Amino acid sequence: IQQNKTNTDIKLFPNPANNFISFSGFVSNNNIHYAIANMLGEIVKEDVTLNHSIDISNLPSGQYYLLLNDDLRQASKQFIKQ
Repeated sequence: IQQNKTNTDIKLFPNPANNFISFSGFVSNNNIHYAIANMLGEIVKEDVTLNHSIDISNLPSGQYYLLLNDDLRQASKQFIKQ
């Protein structure tokens, strides 16, 4: 059984970001599902990533939460889109 990762284990960069965000510390043998939520908690984008990089170029400027999960763990990190 794998342990849950804490949010401090997850690194999100660059932050603030313009076109792409990448993350590390959430290693998985499975597809990693992600969702991006605005500050109201509304999901504005969701998909699956294999390469730990997410295109955010179409999001308006503001603060967001990146929510990550696979079959075993979940984590979240806040970021700023410039």
